[in-house]
Amino acid sequence: MRAAVNFYPIDDLALTAGGDFNPGKSFALLGVEYRPNIGGISGLTTFGEGGISGQRASYALFGVRYYFGADKTLIRRHREDDPPNLISGPGVAPTYGGNSAGNSSGIPGSGSGGGGGFGT
Repeated sequence: MRAAVNFYPIDDLALTAGGDFNPGKSFALLGVEYRPNIGGISGLTTFGEGGISGQRASYALFGVRYYFGADKTLIRRHREDDPPNLISGPGVAPTYGGNSAGNSSGIPGSGSGGGGGFGT
């Protein structure tokens, strides 16, 4: 299960803090996404995300994204175009690391519990 809070100090800058909670390995997460609003390519953003766990595991991810569609600020794009899925359960929302049906492979229907689908 992943939980995060976004804070927008300006409309085109998102700061994210949260956690990814899985049995055996949980991560504290920090992220940033910025839309420079360069003329002609208003859908371009840069982002960075990092995570660290108490079990000496960590990761960092940096890159660029391009959002197609109408010219919108980053906060509007996040809230209107692709809001996060707040509902999870077997067959509802994909997650990583298994599901309630005993599936640890991440492949729908391959768990020993017979429930099939993805979930938390």
